[in-house]
Amino acid sequence: MAGPRLLPGRRQQGSALLISLILLVVLMLFGVTAIRTGMVNLRIARNVQLTMEAQAAAQQMIDNKISSLSTFTSYTTAGVTSDVDPTGNGSTNYSVVFDTPQCIHIKAAPGYSYSMAAYAPKDTIWRLSASATDASFGSGASARVTTGVKVRLPVTAVCD
Repeated sequence: MAGPRLLPGRRQQGSALLISLILLVVLMLFGVTAIRTGMVNLRIARNVQLTMEAQAAAQQMIDNKISSLSTFTSYTTAGVTSDVDPTGNGSTNYSVVFDTPQCIHIKAAPGYSYSMAAYAPKDTIWRLSASATDASFGSGASARVTTGVKVRLPVTAVCD
């Protein structure tokens, strides 16, 4: 005597549930991976933003120093530290160290006759550097900006 005959549809009971659970797990893993990738990208973007702000703070310090003649005539040997707000939101976000300006080259300004050369102003070339470090977010973001500038100074100028 043969056993009970099963219909072809009856043998597959539960397999649809198993396949759907496997697909659900796979889709969940895709979702978790997408969220993690998004979080990593968000952190990268934030680090880039903070580094760019630090660079802007250092550049702002250099621009302020360039606009003052005393930077080139009575400069000190120690670096100057200041707090800078490059975003303009009212809070000082970056600590900026302005290094001592370095006079690279000095020569008499061209265009003066030989008899007036002793009274000619001096063309000087300077290297200015500033380093900015994140002071409020604790991210450790930092940037260093170095710039060269040519300044015409009085005849009494010297290059140390």
